[in-house]
This record gives sequence, C-alpha cells and structure tokens, in this order.
Amino acid sequence: MMTMTKLSRFLTEVGEACRLWSTNGGKASLKANEEGMTGQPVRRSRAAINSLQQKSSMISVPKAPKKPPNAYIAFAAAAREGIILKNPGISFTDVAKRLGAEWKGLNTRQREVYMQEAKEAAKKYVSASEAYRSSLTPEQIEAKTKLEIEEKLRQSKRKLAVLEKQLKKPSKPGNVFAFFMKESFSGQMNDKENLRAVADRWKNISDDKKQVYIDKAKEALMRYNHELELWTNKMEESKKYSEKLSVLQGTISELKDQLRNFNITNLLAARLLATSRQQRSLTSALKAPKRPQNAFMLFAAELRSKVIAENPGIKVVDIMKHIGSEWNSLPEQHRERYYQRAKDAAVQYSNLRESFLSSLTPEQLREHKNMSVEKKLRQSKKKLSALEKQLEKPLPPPNAYRLFVRDMMQNSDSDSTVISNVAPQWKLMSNEKKQVYVSRANKEKEAYQKNLEAWTKRIQKSAHVEQLDVLKDSIEQLKEKLRLSK
Repeated sequence: MMTMTKLSRFLTEVGEACRLWSTNGGKASLKANEEGMTGQPVRRSRAAINSLQQKSSMISVPKAPKKPPNAYIAFAAAAREGIILKNPGISFTDVAKRLGAEWKGLNTRQREVYMQEAKEAAKKYVSASEAYRSSLTPEQIEAKTKLEIEEKLRQSKRKLAVLEKQLKKPSKPGNVFAFFMKESFSGQMNDKENLRAVADRWKNISDDKKQVYIDKAKEALMRYNHELELWTNKMEESKKYSEKLSVLQGTISELKDQLRNFNITNLLAARLLATSRQQRSLTSALKAPKRPQNAFMLFAAELRSKVIAENPGIKVVDIMKHIGSEWNSLPEQHRERYYQRAKDAAVQYSNLRESFLSSLTPEQLREHKNMSVEKKLRQSKKKLSALEKQLEKPLPPPNAYRLFVRDMMQNSDSDSTVISNVAPQWKLMSNEKKQVYVSRANKEKEAYQKNLEAWTKRIQKSAHVEQLDVLKDSIEQLKEKLRLSK
C-alpha cells in the first residue's frame, strides 16, 4: 500500500489524471464540495500554468552581488582546512570552537590583515551593489521585489510547517479520490502508469461505491476537525507557542496580501524609484573632490599604525588620546611640515573643486547644492539632538504600536523574531485589545506634555536658550532652502 505523502506527490506530478472523474449530474461532487472535500482534485489548467511560466520567464533578473564575509569568516575559511587535516574525524562543533579560540589568540597586527581585507571587500561590494541597482530596469525592479516577497513567503511557510510538526499538529486527511487511490494503488507497476489506470477505474465505478469513499473522507475530516480543535486549545493554553504560531500565520497572511495586491502600482513605484536613482547618478557620476585633511589629521594618519603596533588591543578612544598627547608635545618646527602639507592640499582642493563645479550642468549643479544643504541639515539636527540630550529634554512618548512592540520584546526570547513579525500580529489584533495600548499611550503623552512644559520654562531661564534658538533657526533656514530648490 502507498503512503499518503507519496500519494500526494504523485497527484501533484500527474494532476492531469485527476480530472478524469465526473459523476452523473455532478451530484456526488457537489455534495462532497459542500463538506469541503471535493471528489475531483483541484488543479490549474495547463494553459494557465504555461501563461504564468511565460510571464515569469519574460523578465530576467540578474543575480545581485554576493555579500562578502566579515573578517572572522574570512579567517575561518582560510584556517578551517588546516584544522581538519591536523585532526581527522573532528566534529563540526569542535572545528568551530577551535576556530574561535585561534581567532581570539591572534594579535592586533594579525587580525588587522583580515579586517583590512574585509574592509576592501565591503567597499567593492557597496560599489557593485550600487551599480547593480542602477542597472535594473523598472520591470526588473518589480520582478525582483516580487521574487523577494515569494521567497519570504516560502521561508515563513517552511518555518510554520516545522513548528506545527514539532508541536504534533494533526495532519489533514486526503480527499475522496485520494482515499480511493490509497486502497487501489498497488505500487507494483510503474507509478505514473498505474495512476492513470486507477483514475480510469474511478471514472467507471458506480455512485454507490463512490459514496463509500465520500463517507470515509467525511468521517476522516470530522475526526481531523475534532483533533485539530483539541490541539488548538492546547496551543492557546501555552502562551509561548500560541504567540509563535499567530505571528507566523500573520506574516504568511500579510505576504499573501502583498502578492495579491502586487499590481501596476508596484510598477509605477519602481519607475519612480529608477528615475530618482538616475537623477541622483547625474551628480554622483561626477564625484566631487574630497575635502583634504588638516595638519593634525595628517599627523594622526602617520602615527596611528605605530601606536596600534606598540599597544596591541588598544581601544580607539585611547589611540586618539595618545595621538593627541604626541601632537601637543611635538615641537613647532616639526609641526610646520604638517601645516605645509595641509596648506598645499587645500590649494589643490580649491582648484579641483572649482574645476568640478564648472563641469556640471545647471541640473547637476542644483542637485550638488541640494546634497550639500541636506548634509548641513543632518549635522544641525544631530547637534540639536545632542544638546537637548545633554540638557535632559524629556523624550517623546511611544505611541500605541511602539508600546505593543516593547511588551512583545520583553516577553520574547528572540528580538529578531519580534521585529520581523510584530507588524502582522498588530494588524490581526482586535480593536478592543488595541485600545489598551491606545489608553496607555494617551496617559504617557499627557505626562510627557507636562514634563516638556516644565523643561521649557527651566531652559528659558538658562544660558543655553540662545544656543538652542540658533540651531533651530539654522534647521528651519536649511529646510526652507531645500523647499525653494525643488
């Protein structure tokens, strides 16, 4: 006798044989369908399948550059073979432990080799990724996005199946035709040939005999529904497993919705994105000259490697303190060499910058100026944020959704699982349950507003008020400048 798993696989491979059964007037089929157990296995027509395959094959998406390994992975790849040769039969776990121990045993100079290689590989990867993204057509961007959603859906389904198997979820029984096949399939002949013969036999048997298998399928489905209900109740009692299941189910539902709604809107968005990248590339294609280092930075660049070599394992902060101390004790005549180099570099930069700006078209020049304003805006916002933090300005309260995320992360063993799956779980939550978080958010907002008013009154009387106003005015002016240029 053939197992249900193997049987299902053959049903998929030769689904064409499953359409051979039809009953007089379709009564048996209709009756079975009302119970959710169609006697005729559902399948797509060959024309529909061919159409889908042709559409997917029309757009060829090139492979994206592969992300390079970090310093440790590069070291492990180089050292793994040597460990295995010296220790035949060593387990994978022990290899990993030895690699970790050897990596920790490397001195700073030895590690620097791998770190430098990883750094250079990362730079090449960034350049290759930018070139790859710029080379994609809007249609390829759309196809790539859809493929990524489909891959996430496959992974989520796989995770759910593994979890359900681990939790011993009852298996859904086969349909009417599958029950008939299970009893009829001897497996002694070639399976595909035998399948067609069984399908022909099913087509020719009487309605009374078919009813026997319909009753068996109904009975199996009722038994399955009862077992499923018991299993579901058991899972709901276990909060940990209940949340994991609901999160995965929510993710799958959301990804299915994304695929279902993947229409012309996505194509338009992809075209806008491609156009934006092309406009940005007008300026980035002609890279502006890099601002030169000052005298101290030139001195630090020379001394840094020496400090690291003499002090293995030294922290970055201590490196800069050491270099600063050396610079302060450096005689003026020795400093002059670095001042002169910085001065020469500044003159060269000025000439290159002038040449660069004169080579730009009006559109490129406007884009270049906007990028400069955006950079200044980011810096001003960063300074304002740092000053407000220093002055202990109350932080804005989290909204209802963020409070939900916080609770989820406190009750979960894995932050990455929460981050990737919390959105669909929030989406599936009832309004009544969401209201709990909304109420909490409103209370925190009221408390925040009171604290902010008190802080503002205190700052108005302090010496920092002018510094804050200058930064805020600068940010508003830069924002206005960007608005006028667009």
